[in-house]
This record gives sequence, C-alpha cells and structure tokens, in this order.
Amino acid sequence: KCYNVKKCLKEFFKMTANFRKSLIGFNQNDVIEYIKELSTAAKSKERELNSQLENEKKKMDSLGI
Repeated sequence: KCYNVKKCLKEFFKMTANFRKSLIGFNQNDVIEYIKELSTAAKSKERELNSQLENEKKKMDSLGI
C-alpha cells in the first residue's frame, strides 16, 4: 500500500519509464514481463519471511513460550 501520493506517483512513473510505447498505451509484453518480475520477487520475499517466522516459532517453542 502506498500512503504518500507524491512518492507513489514518482515511483509509478519511474517504473513505467522502461516500458516501450505502443500506439494505444504501453507495450503489453513489457508490462506482462514487469508484472512477472514483481510476482517472482514477492514470492521470494514471502518464502523468506515464512522461513523467518518458522524459525522464531521454533525458538519460542524451545523456550516454552
């Protein structure tokens, strides 16, 4: 989520600057590739955070918490 509109807009324009333009908007393949990259990064981060969570749960269990 983005709570700072100016910052979000700057980030959006920075991200879309790499998309080639087509006759009616952005190049579809560029956008799809970008979404795939974001999805892959998000899944990787999710796995990392789930692993950290499991490790912390094991620590708590070993301490009897």
